[in-house]
Amino acid sequence: MTPETTPLDAQSSSAPARKKGGRPKGSRRGAKVEVRVSAAEKADLRSSAREAGLTVSEYVRRRSLGQPVVARADRETRVLLRRIGVNLNQLARAANTSGVSTPARQLDDALAELRDVLAGLG
Repeated sequence: MTPETTPLDAQSSSAPARKKGGRPKGSRRGAKVEVRVSAAEKADLRSSAREAGLTVSEYVRRRSLGQPVVARADRETRVLLRRIGVNLNQLARAANTSGVSTPARQLDDALAELRDVLAGLG
């Protein structure tokens, strides 16, 4: 290393170039399409996009191109499904460790609760 070069200069010249992540250059979305909507329609689009966990642009893009848009489960539904899953896991663990089959009534109750939540999802 010469007095004019710094340790950083020495590292950068010998280190391989890092690849940048992200979308490939050929597929960048640079074209713009403008659509006029009413204030109510814009609010509906925002609401629908929020429910699906998407930006308004991504929501409109998917809908206009015929791609599926599935609403995310809300927080309450996720909590309910998690609790049902925990209950089923506990019942299965008890059945496996004791060698005794879990009472059918408990399994029926857990499955009925699961069906109710799934039916509420649409």
